[in-house]
Amino acid sequence: MEWVTVTTSASVEKPEEVVALFHLTRDFAAKHLPLQAIKCLEAVVGAQPPFLPQIEAEARANLAIFLLRYTHNAREAKVHLEQALRTAEDLPVSLTFVCKVISLLIACLGKLQSPVQQKQVLAKGLDLVRADQLQFEGATEGEKTRWYLVFQAHLAQILVDEGDKQAALEMARESKKEIKGRCAPLVQIQTELTVLQLTLVAQDYHRAAEQLDICEEALKMCDTQDALESWAYFHLLHSLYNLRVGKHVDLKKSLGCAQKKIYALRQSQVVAKLIPPDFLEVLHCLLVSIYFRLSGDFRDEKSKVLEAHSMIKKRSVLMSSNYNDAVSKPFYITLTFLVVESEIISSLTRGNIKEAMSNIMRIANMVHRYPETLVGLESSVYLLMGSVNILCGNHGSAEKHMKLALDSSSDDYQSNLAKLQMCLICLENDMLSTSEAADRIQELSVSFKEEERGYPAFLLCEVALALAQEDVGGAKKIVQDLIARANHKGDRQLLALGLVEYAKVLVLEGDTTLSKQVVDSAKGLATHLQHLPTLLHVLTFSNQNMRQEEVLPIVLQKWKKTVATGITNIAETKCDEIMQGLVK
Repeated sequence: MEWVTVTTSASVEKPEEVVALFHLTRDFAAKHLPLQAIKCLEAVVGAQPPFLPQIEAEARANLAIFLLRYTHNAREAKVHLEQALRTAEDLPVSLTFVCKVISLLIACLGKLQSPVQQKQVLAKGLDLVRADQLQFEGATEGEKTRWYLVFQAHLAQILVDEGDKQAALEMARESKKEIKGRCAPLVQIQTELTVLQLTLVAQDYHRAAEQLDICEEALKMCDTQDALESWAYFHLLHSLYNLRVGKHVDLKKSLGCAQKKIYALRQSQVVAKLIPPDFLEVLHCLLVSIYFRLSGDFRDEKSKVLEAHSMIKKRSVLMSSNYNDAVSKPFYITLTFLVVESEIISSLTRGNIKEAMSNIMRIANMVHRYPETLVGLESSVYLLMGSVNILCGNHGSAEKHMKLALDSSSDDYQSNLAKLQMCLICLENDMLSTSEAADRIQELSVSFKEEERGYPAFLLCEVALALAQEDVGGAKKIVQDLIARANHKGDRQLLALGLVEYAKVLVLEGDTTLSKQVVDSAKGLATHLQHLPTLLHVLTFSNQNMRQEEVLPIVLQKWKKTVATGITNIAETKCDEIMQGLVK
């Protein structure tokens, strides 16, 4: 376990009693006896008469670490950290000790969901590392810069969680300017990567493309083994960019580059400074699994998902006994959520409703258990519940969950997806007049840019509106654009849906021959993808004059019957109960 030590310009000799208690604390920690270790530190803090302030501050800081790591006493930990910080500010202690206490206090306030206090403490930390105070005269410029970036990163994350992504991005850009010429090349690269990450979060893909070039040039100027970690993360961010804008071929290439750098990092003797190699590996597995799913390669997708779960499980065992690793725990919790979320989308793609509902309950439990870590991600749970209900034909319930997703989301991308699905529900079920639908689509038009992966899905709404308005020519033009873009972006599911809409247009034009050929292509594509909902949609359209039981193969009939019986009802109720306490 990491021990936070007070270092001072003047040596402070610890009494034998304190030395013994600190030694016992470390010994109990090594033997996985945290409660005994806590008792030892409490004995130091509560001693009468009290020990020197430096000793008490060190004991309080380490006591807070144990309380945060092994108990639910975040409020007690907060009291100790605040006292340690007040004491340290009046003493000639090292900058590192004060900054570590501040960093722990920020994490503690995160557990207590106190973003306002977090920002106040961060402001204090930033003032300390900017100021040239006498008690910190031993601190190097590099140390000050490092802590400045750590605190700025914390502040940016809070702003992102609050939904103010643009403010977080602007702050990162200001930080980049402020440290330019004052830090080592690798630190500058890490700052550039932070700007890239926040640009992607803000969904500014034009600037993200420019920032990718800036990062790559900076990395080429520092292409050493020390830069392997940064190279790997760069390629993963590049992969995320390619995924978001629908560059399927480029996605495969960037994932391959990331894999090479991660392997080289594993083989080298270089110790990762910011991101553990297995974190990079899990993130890589997640992105590769998504690539396979989009390609319709579900066996390879499943293999990558299992690999990701295996690595996270192995890491969890390590984290249970090592405080250094436990600091990374929130990142692994988030990764686990994202991997399971990807599994749910895959289950829905293949029409496996039971499996999807089981995993939705799993991530709902995760959000309930780790609210401070998964803040804002409850919208994903509602969005997925809405998607399940759409497949089941429960449009009222689907709309309810989509609205909950909108209310709880601070992520524009998630909000836009919810709005898009609600619009499609309404259009397909005649729940809106054409003028109301036109207004909704106009609102969505500013949310989905042409270069984004979700743009073809937006065009699907426009096709449905044009058909509702009996504008066959307009619908044909839009659907041809939809098909071309979905094909270019490698989105085969939307391509299949687009082909069905094209077949509808051709029927209205009287071209039944070409319509049949287009429907056959859609059937083949949906079958290859194993996307049962799309296949049902295609089969229902292609046999409109026949009863559905005469159309669907036995396996599809069974699926449809299972869905119709409302297998989601019990699971949905449980899921809603779990999430109830999170609805603001």
